[in-house]
Amino acid sequence: MGKYPRTQFAYIGFKEPFNGITLDNGQAYIHNISGEKVKADYASSQVEYTGETGKKKIISVFPNKVTFDINKSLATDFDLLFAIDTNTAKIDNDSISISSIFKFDATIIGERVRMRWGKIINILFKNAPSNAPENIACAKLIKIITSSAKYNEKLRIAIITDHELNKHIKYNNRELPIYAEIYLPANFTILYAATDRGASNIMNIILFDCHKDANGYLKQLNETGIFVDNEIKITIDQIPNVKDNKNIIICYS
Repeated sequence: MGKYPRTQFAYIGFKEPFNGITLDNGQAYIHNISGEKVKADYASSQVEYTGETGKKKIISVFPNKVTFDINKSLATDFDLLFAIDTNTAKIDNDSISISSIFKFDATIIGERVRMRWGKIINILFKNAPSNAPENIACAKLIKIITSSAKYNEKLRIAIITDHELNKHIKYNNRELPIYAEIYLPANFTILYAATDRGASNIMNIILFDCHKDANGYLKQLNETGIFVDNEIKITIDQIPNVKDNKNIIICYS
């Protein structure tokens, strides 16, 4: 655990006053003034803590469900799970972005949840708008997943990121594009996790591994001018410039 105690909360919202709440298999229902049972407008489960300054730090958010066992919910609610973190650094005259994408699975075995994960892809590009690198990488990840021969729209897919938590509700409601005109497909859900190694939540641990992997390659590029992963070697000059509308580079592990 981290320095400050982590606490799990459930947040439930409804557009009108209500008298009570019922939880049914993770779904939240409210009892309105007339006594009707109606599905809540909003529900999420969060892990958070309060630091020395009194400021709340959100560690993870599991949307559209009330759960106090996030690891188990990952196993029951999703068929495919991905985590992505994109780091950017100024190297010479270019702003280099590297995304690390991990795939993991959560399987219930008896009373426990088995977690296995590993890196599958790095994405490289440079000179993206300052607020867009992770959006660009997420949009590319969505395209990679949906272009796979094994993909079908019945798969329940989660993408975990530490980016733009304040926009996740709109992303998940398909009210806002992830990037350009690319919206989250109906069978996808965006989850939030901070790169907080001390958390007990597996999402934070995996996202930290993504962050560490991306940072390691940025350090390598800064020191040598070359991205090296096994037999793959890419110089800074070979990394595509997104301002020129060039395809970004994908390196499969």
